[in-house]
Amino acid sequence: MLELFLSTADNHPRQPISFTHDGTPIFDFSNGFAFLIVVEGRAGTNSGSPGICGTVDSEGGLVACSGPRSDFEIQVNRPLGNGSPEVCDIGIPGLPGGVPAINPPDFSSTAVIDATINDLACHFDSHRSRGDACTLDERENFDFVNPLTLIQYCSAPVLGSDASFPPGDTLLTVRLRAGAVVGEPRSIIVRVP
Repeated sequence: MLELFLSTADNHPRQPISFTHDGTPIFDFSNGFAFLIVVEGRAGTNSGSPGICGTVDSEGGLVACSGPRSDFEIQVNRPLGNGSPEVCDIGIPGLPGGVPAINPPDFSSTAVIDATINDLACHFDSHRSRGDACTLDERENFDFVNPLTLIQYCSAPVLGSDASFPPGDTLLTVRLRAGAVVGEPRSIIVRVP
């Protein structure tokens, strides 16, 4: 149901440098913020398209959710930036916009986990059109990487230094919701020297 990878800040998808013993892809970047996190979603078992509530739409507004949690469920096992528990504090003067950790990864529904997932989700744009994608194909045209993709989520515009990844290995885990159906989680490791 989903693909999870990193892209350069100029929209070129990257390949993992290696894999852990359990097959988790490892991506590396020389710093903790000059890249895009990209998630591509396909139809779930209910044939529905993954939702966009809790992400930023094409007009730049946050899509409201009817429940307590974003349809785009994303978390990290180490804090980003200062790890601020303030939800969606992007660009607010005096609030640096960090994201807390959930370690180990946990998708149970508690107020703290819901808020942490929502905090990272609001750093992402959602794209339903191939031409509106945040990744470039081999001809330098904006397009989804997987031809079966129905929706692409991209860290917006580049996850800034206010929510940068710390040095070392950070596990990034994502799952998508399509209506009442929740897909299996996928993880990658983001390695910053």
